[in-house]
Amino acid sequence: MTLVGYDLYVRMLKDAVLTAKGEAEEEPEHAGDTVIKVTADAYLPDSYIPDEGAKLEIYKRISQIRSEEDSETLQDELVDRFGDIPRPVLSLLSIAVIRAEASRIGISEISGDTKLLRFTFFPDARIRTEGLPDLITEMRGALRYVPKDPPALLYRGRDEASGQRKPVTKVLKELLDRFTKCFLEADSENVKQGPEKS
Repeated sequence: MTLVGYDLYVRMLKDAVLTAKGEAEEEPEHAGDTVIKVTADAYLPDSYIPDEGAKLEIYKRISQIRSEEDSETLQDELVDRFGDIPRPVLSLLSIAVIRAEASRIGISEISGDTKLLRFTFFPDARIRTEGLPDLITEMRGALRYVPKDPPALLYRGRDEASGQRKPVTKVLKELLDRFTKCFLEADSENVKQGPEKS
């Protein structure tokens, strides 16, 4: 499933609910706005949730995930209601957490596959960039900064020793953990507007 379709579905569902309630958007800036354009088996199978009403409810709940804890809470509920969670649903939950983490970092879009991933930042993303040169060095050429408007990071994946590639959700999670440490967990003194140009 191409996840741009999922993102469009989530956005339409969110807008429809807000319109029906006559409410304005009250979430933090960029919350849930990150678009994921990768290919992964991430969906709710009919064999797992056959009822369309229940499926819409769960898609909505997934769209509201903002942390790993939110995902774990929903997983517990899914097991109670529908039984063991199939792999496509676990992937969908992982993507939801990745989307929330990317949004917090200031990433507007993630696109590509495990061979080449592009992380594009919101133009107004406020991140700490003093650790970026060290991160690029540490990743031994796999990560490159693209000083465009908006700025981006390119990650070129490498095969495992076995010759296999990791699942895209695992790669994204590992990269976002590194980005979080680099951009959000540095000293709070040097907050800059967007990544620095090299």
